Amino acid sequence: MIQQGHLQVFELQLETKSPVFIGNGKSYTKKEYLFDPKRKIVSFLDEQKFFTYLVRHGLTDDYERFILRDVGKNLFSFLQNDCRVSREDMEALIRCRIDAADALDEDHTLKEIQQFVCNPAGQVYVPGSSIKGALRTALLKALLLKNPPKNPDPQIPFDRKASFEPAYFHTLSLKPGRQNPLNSILQGVRISDSAPISDRQLALTRKIDEFPDETYNSINICRECIRPGTRICCTLTLDQSILHDGKYVDTILEAIAKTSQFYQVSVLRHYPQASNYMNSKTLLLGGGVGFQSKTVTEPYYGQNALDVTSKILSNAFRKHHHERDVEEGISPRALKQTDFNSASYPFGVCEVTIR
Repeated sequence: MIQQGHLQVFELQLETKSPVFIGNGKSYTKKEYLFDPKRKIVSFLDEQKFFTYLVRHGLTDDYERFILRDVGKNLFSFLQNDCRVSREDMEALIRCRIDAADALDEDHTLKEIQQFVCNPAGQVYVPGSSIKGALRTALLKALLLKNPPKNPDPQIPFDRKASFEPAYFHTLSLKPGRQNPLNSILQGVRISDSAPISDRQLALTRKIDEFPDETYNSINICRECIRPGTRICCTLTLDQSILHDGKYVDTILEAIAKTSQFYQVSVLRHYPQASNYMNSKTLLLGGGVGFQSKTVTEPYYGQNALDVTSKILSNAFRKHHHERDVEEGISPRALKQTDFNSASYPFGVCEVTIR
């Protein structure tokens, strides 16, 4: 820890215990990557080099036709058969290669690949806002577990008439008389974006729904993920002019331990077949970690949480029949899983170290 006046600066390190996915809302189609089914490798092109090559060789019209009209054709076929690009030239256009073995379906094919968030230079990184959001949920859950609300109305999602946010977080007096995010205690917590993550630390994994009865459903969605065993480094800054708590790091770590334990008891116990990579230092981060990890419904509503969650999800996803979740004793009833190196993993498990 480095003390800089009223600022305490820490190194925050996350070690991925399972694949981590933070999407940018975009996907690669089969016209945007090269796939080698024999080696089970996906290659992405350097866009600047690629478009320079197209212009130099008079192939821009062919590329436009390929993108707009050639249904069913992939990028490799276009480059090799239509453009007659040599293997040597194709190799020179490749920006990075990613292992795709665990993302293949039964036909050993790939389709859509959901992209990981990148910086302007095209490098994968973890946004500080994503980490802070996960920490915020952990802190709030720990507070709700310690001081649960009295008789929350299950008919009003998150009891809007007596919102927990002002009671638990919006306790500052930066704006007198107002209880809003400007008065949140989290104004004193800042987390930087991570350092860029090497392409060698990436892998493609598929999305799998696993159910309490030990059945599963493999979904035809592939994600660009950070591999297990990767270290993600950020800077955590605590502003003591706002927090007035020299031991707030301990508060954060205690919240992580408490919410991790709560998740294992409230969620994972319904899936005895699922691999458990969680411990007292683990935080769930990014996409695919499930409704329970992104919300505070369970600690807030207690014994009514199952009914409330089932109703919320039934209204949001009418075709998924979440009204049946009550029979299973958990809502939602699908646990999001994936495969890596032929082993089953959940998404987003990260071990947190603050020093």
